[in-house]
Amino acid sequence: MAELPKNIDKYICSIKPEIVMAYLHIDEYGKLISWGGQPHKLGLEDLRVGQTITENLNFLEGMLPVSDILVLRFLSLCEEHCAHVHVIPDNLGIYVLLFDASSEYDPQQQMQQQINDIKLLNYQKNQLLQALDNQQNQLKQSCHKKVGIMTRIIQYLACICKKTV
Repeated sequence: MAELPKNIDKYICSIKPEIVMAYLHIDEYGKLISWGGQPHKLGLEDLRVGQTITENLNFLEGMLPVSDILVLRFLSLCEEHCAHVHVIPDNLGIYVLLFDASSEYDPQQQMQQQINDIKLLNYQKNQLLQALDNQQNQLKQSCHKKVGIMTRIIQYLACICKKTV
């Protein structure tokens, strides 16, 4: 296992050093130079030096090379494993850091579902309020028409009463 450059090691420590599961060092052609950590715990098997990295991490297809740090959160690596993937350019190639996010995934999904449910309820509430407002306006118009009709009837009756007196 190769040693990480100090800038990559410092980056890892600034994130969450206790959960880094694996790192992959890739050359400018997308070939694996070295790897470390425990990629098998993230479902990454059969890593071989010299292989094209997209053979194991097909989501990197078309993303490499990168000029700035790229972070992909809650990326599903396989059915059982989810990771935060950090792609970091370096003068020695590209480092792909994989942080286990499996334990965060379910609570995050539940929270996102609750947010979606609240947004849906809010939308439905606004639709109901709009319908209520429309009905109230229709009722006001109807009342105004009836008041106008009643006023004309009263005026008519008043005229008739004056003539008969």
